[in-house]
Amino acid sequence: NTKIGLWEEIQVDLNLLKNFVPSALVATAEVIVKIVYLDEGITEAEIREAASARKQRIAKCLRKLIDAGWVLRSQAGVRGDPFRYYLSDDVKK
Repeated sequence: NTKIGLWEEIQVDLNLLKNFVPSALVATAEVIVKIVYLDEGITEAEIREAASARKQRIAKCLRKLIDAGWVLRSQAGVRGDPFRYYLSDDVKK
């Protein structure tokens, strides 16, 4: 898979996450940022599946990343029109 090969090449300073996310969630937040970087417009369910993490943990990390301005979301967030997540241009290099 070509996207998997890009995993190490992601041009985002993941060390900055420690300033915005509790230390217990940093590893999960890093995975979320990488997933959203590689597949912009992804839903929370798709993130959860790709990250193999619990729903509550993913939701908490996404909220922290949105509050910090790392991740943006669009759509209505309802059945049939779920939120879609995008990496903010401000954190891309």
